Amino acid sequence: MTQRDFRLVITKSQQKKTYKGFNFFGCPMFVMTRKLKALKIHLREWNEEFSGNVNDKVDQAQNSLEAVQVDISVNGMTMDSFQAEIEAQANLQNTIETAFATKLIAIILAIEHASIRDWTMLWIECDSPLTVHLCNKRLLPPWFLTHRWNNCIALMDSMTTRFAHVFGEGNGLADSLANLGATVDSFTWQDSAPPRCCFCFVEGCSYAA
Repeated sequence: MTQRDFRLVITKSQQKKTYKGFNFFGCPMFVMTRKLKALKIHLREWNEEFSGNVNDKVDQAQNSLEAVQVDISVNGMTMDSFQAEIEAQANLQNTIETAFATKLIAIILAIEHASIRDWTMLWIECDSPLTVHLCNKRLLPPWFLTHRWNNCIALMDSMTTRFAHVFGEGNGLADSLANLGATVDSFTWQDSAPPRCCFCFVEGCSYAA
């Protein structure tokens, strides 16, 4: 892990005796599984605090850069405003890379689970044109996802796949599923649209048709 705060999460969980403090007995795999389960609560809190909504973070970074640039256009360039613009541009670039990786990981998980279930047709929609372009052209992803993405390319050779762009404002189903996902404590697979998402699902299918 490259995030320094991640180590603080581990330390915090140990101090609260939810990870290392519990005495688990059994085979090593069982003990490790129980420790990871105890740690999951703190990791979820850390992820929400650190990552939050990636789309909102991109918008905030973009707005910050635009605010600096407006100030420069009105008041002129100074050393402070020049440095502020450089920092705002770097922050926007880092935020975009984080958002891109997050969306690609979600697509990789979808492909992997579709393969496990022997699906032969897969249609994935994403509100990131860059991510859709990478998937359609099967380009190289960020280096830390290269291995899993290459495995997904091999899996897609036995599938009929389609990657399409959809604007976030029109993707009500994704928002409904995201809200549903925030209420569950573990990985959940839905073979059909959950009741609370049925309207958005039907509406999306009608739009696609």
